[in-house]
Amino acid sequence: MRRLLAKSFVDYSQLLRAEPAKLAFSLSHTFASSFGQTFLIALFVPSLMAALSLSRTEFSGLYSAATLLAGMTIPFLGPSIDRIDLKWASALASLMLALSLFGLASFTAPWLVVLMLFLVRLFGQSYMTLIATTSAARHFKETRGKSLGIVALGHPLGEAALPLLVTTAIAAWGWRMTLVAQGLFLLLLFWPLTHSLIRRHTSYTEVRQAPENSIAEGGVPSQMSTALSPSFKRWQLLRTPRFVFPAAIGLMPAFFLTGFFFHGTSLAEAKGWPLPALASGFIVFAAARVLAGLGGGSLIDSRGAARLLPLHLFPLFGAALVLAVGDSAFWIPLYFALCGLSAGLSSNVMPALWGEMFPAHQLARVKSLYTPCIVVSTALSPLLFGVVLDLPLGHTGLFWASVFVLLLFLGASFPVRKVCARERAQDSMNG
Repeated sequence: MRRLLAKSFVDYSQLLRAEPAKLAFSLSHTFASSFGQTFLIALFVPSLMAALSLSRTEFSGLYSAATLLAGMTIPFLGPSIDRIDLKWASALASLMLALSLFGLASFTAPWLVVLMLFLVRLFGQSYMTLIATTSAARHFKETRGKSLGIVALGHPLGEAALPLLVTTAIAAWGWRMTLVAQGLFLLLLFWPLTHSLIRRHTSYTEVRQAPENSIAEGGVPSQMSTALSPSFKRWQLLRTPRFVFPAAIGLMPAFFLTGFFFHGTSLAEAKGWPLPALASGFIVFAAARVLAGLGGGSLIDSRGAARLLPLHLFPLFGAALVLAVGDSAFWIPLYFALCGLSAGLSSNVMPALWGEMFPAHQLARVKSLYTPCIVVSTALSPLLFGVVLDLPLGHTGLFWASVFVLLLFLGASFPVRKVCARERAQDSMNG
């Protein structure tokens, strides 16, 4: 184990020394996606509710509508990353996210606020993340897993640094000026900095053209490369085994973690867990997520992403089991550690898997269809969890239902792994 950790540290150090600017470009976009993530927007919710004279239920409904609309829009916006230079995609994301933050600070009409929330979610949560993962997945081939592990660190960095900064700024300047400051940061610091990082690395951001004979990665002609021609309808992916089955498995961490965390206070009360201990558990979650992201990157490079499909569900299954059987506060660190391990592995496994299963010049199209699936799942999970909690079995029913569902998907992940292997083998035979 010690030898494996030492080798991973050396591998990551060599990758960082070899490609610091390219990795920094992608990592900075996962960090900037924080401005469109719920954990940061939630800090402005009380002020927005007061300014609009809306109840929590009314504002939650508007926010869910904006989130779902953004999720339905990204399949049409996302493929632009396959057609334009990423430095201009970055400029578009920075400009639109900044303008939407300015609008959110200025407008008072509910419909305009919903429009701004839609743009914040679209260009922050979705488009920024898509730029980050697509740039890394299609450029780094032999070290794709480790590069995605480094890029994914932007998420826990944002979760650790920004809430404190934003709450401090709100207390000092007020919520409107804090939103304006975020927009100015994107325009005056973020975009110029990221542009300078890749100014001399045009191959990292330029448009990837489809090879004449539809060669997939590794020099192997791919049947799917032909299927994903410009005339191919992205919705046809919903009928292809190499997309549908892995996507269903990959949605589980986002679905269950959103549901568990959204109803975290209620779950803690049912377990008798003190709320301060529950809050401190997120430190364990962040640490485990970082470790799993970096460790998972090395495993992906050595074994392939498809083989890790079952592995990234094991910790989540364990977390659900902890909720079902553990009542003592002693279980809180283990619960959050297991959740963090699953989140960290998932953030690497799925982007790397799409890179293995689809040609590099079509990755944005594939990911822009997978992204709204994640958005819809995370929008539905709080509602479905709430429905189950209102049933007679309540929390006990929810915990054991989660264990049962995750066990089913965990079992299904093994044949799905074989489907992925068979699809890749078919590509090789076509060559």
